[in-house]
Amino acid sequence: GGPARRDADTMDTFFDSSWYYLRYTDAHNERLPFARDKADYWMPVDQYIGGIEHAVLHLLYSRFFTKFFHDQKMVGVDEPFERLFTQGMVMGWTDYGPVEVEGERVRLSEEARIRLELETSELSLDEVKKMGAELREGGDGRLHFWKPAVMSKSLGNGVMVGPFVREQGADIARVTILFAAPPEKEMVWTEEGVQGAWRFLNRVWRRVVEDEEALRQAPEAFDPDRLDAAGKALYRKLNQTIKKVTEDVEGLRFNTAIAALMELLNALYDYRKEAGAGPVYKNAVLTYLQLLAPFAPHLAEELWHRFSENSVFEARWPTYDEAALTADTITLVVQVNGKVRARLEVPADIGKDEALARAKAHENVRRHIEGKQLVKEIYVPGKLVNLVAKG
Repeated sequence: GGPARRDADTMDTFFDSSWYYLRYTDAHNERLPFARDKADYWMPVDQYIGGIEHAVLHLLYSRFFTKFFHDQKMVGVDEPFERLFTQGMVMGWTDYGPVEVEGERVRLSEEARIRLELETSELSLDEVKKMGAELREGGDGRLHFWKPAVMSKSLGNGVMVGPFVREQGADIARVTILFAAPPEKEMVWTEEGVQGAWRFLNRVWRRVVEDEEALRQAPEAFDPDRLDAAGKALYRKLNQTIKKVTEDVEGLRFNTAIAALMELLNALYDYRKEAGAGPVYKNAVLTYLQLLAPFAPHLAEELWHRFSENSVFEARWPTYDEAALTADTITLVVQVNGKVRARLEVPADIGKDEALARAKAHENVRRHIEGKQLVKEIYVPGKLVNLVAKG
């Protein structure tokens, strides 16, 4: 032998990962694992997010270690985590090899049966469909059995992050994953999903860049009570979206938050068809970039810097105007014998008697009930009037 240096770090990695969150509270302490006052300030962890594979071992070890430290008077809490969220896995379409098809029956290879953990190698076409699988023509001219499976190197069904980000950008990857499914569910990575994210973010880019000069020149102050109909509609949609995205982010419902942003983007495009880039529009666009930032941070930051020297992440998260969430007027559909005969703009708080009176007074409705006996008058508050007439 020769000179050697003793390695004191011989603990299994699970030992360190069972209490790292406590060390984070006092990472530079050279005398103790962590100081009690600092651990008590930060603990417990507000939100634990991890894969289902951590649900037994890591959570069990972490709880054991925390309870031990609690018994030793090293920390005040005896449970390490307040909330647990287990995210779904990213799936990729996987080729399980060629199959033989005879009529309505599909025969898989024995290798494919084992990999798919099936009891039989013969399936009906209906069973293939119910499994979420597809038969696709392969490069060898034969039909192959394709089914989503958790991305892995062994299956060769993954997406290389580096090349994808260089070609498409990290924001497209983020939006593709977050919009595809609720985060607790598994999601299937598809080219259609990638293209959908690409189209969405490019629409955001065009909307802001095309109006950039007008937005720079537009004043920021406006009175919500003095907006015209189009302005009020946009201001209401903006505040509804702020509320929706805020609540969805806090509830980890990222897919529905992005869906709300897509709806608001449509509203921005619709508004510009009939109005200029005035103060309410400028407010909506800048707020939009703030709401987009958690999902597409690079694009949001780039566009934000066209109007501000500071980062979008230094801006305060937008708050919504409670009074703007509900419309002053609603569209009341009027039917006669089940067929739509009119649409009325009426006050949102309209009562039944006034709604029926306005419906009967409409010229087209009068034409269809004139000389007939009204046998039934149906009113669905805020939505519908249906007049049933005979004769």
